Amino acid sequence: MKDQNNIKDAIQIAKADGVMTPKEKNAINKKLMHVEKKIIKYQRNSEIY
Repeated sequence: MKDQNNIKDAIQIAKADGVMTPKEKNAINKKLMHVEKKIIKYQRNSEIY
C-alpha cells in the first residue's frame, strides 16, 4: 500500500503543472518497475508473508 501511495503522489505531482517532463515520466516508470519486480519475486517465493 505504501508503494501504491508513492506512485499516486508522484503522478499527482507530475500532473500538477499540466506538463509531464521526461524526468517525471522516468521517475514514475522507475517506481512502477520496482513494484513489478517485487511482485514477481513474491510470486515465485513459496513462503507466506
